[in-house]
Amino acid sequence: MSHYKNTVTPLLAVGFTLFGSLLLSSALAGPPKNKEQPISGAGGAVAAGKRVYGANGCSNCHAIAGSGGKGGPDLSHVGSKRSRTWLAAQVVNPRAHTPGSTMPAFGSKIKGKDLTALSAYLASLK
Repeated sequence: MSHYKNTVTPLLAVGFTLFGSLLLSSALAGPPKNKEQPISGAGGAVAAGKRVYGANGCSNCHAIAGSGGKGGPDLSHVGSKRSRTWLAAQVVNPRAHTPGSTMPAFGSKIKGKDLTALSAYLASLK
């Protein structure tokens, strides 16, 4: 029995040490990294994206909450169906996702911060 006590105590000490190290590492690492990080100042990005949407005539073809055109899909709830990454890619080159799409590619017109803001706005439509 004394041999059992002599091996269990060090094993428990090692186990507790490893467990404590794991907890500490997890705490220092922070929350898990998602593929899509929130945009800092998301409210500002959404408002800016709404302006990009209006400035580029998106409502000529797309409706949101009953307002806008009927030539393209209704975007009222697009954010619950698609990610910001997908939405940005769709704006840049719609035929990449939907070969028969009649939507023009906006890749040469909507870029950088405007594209990021527009995709944030569209993703907020839930």
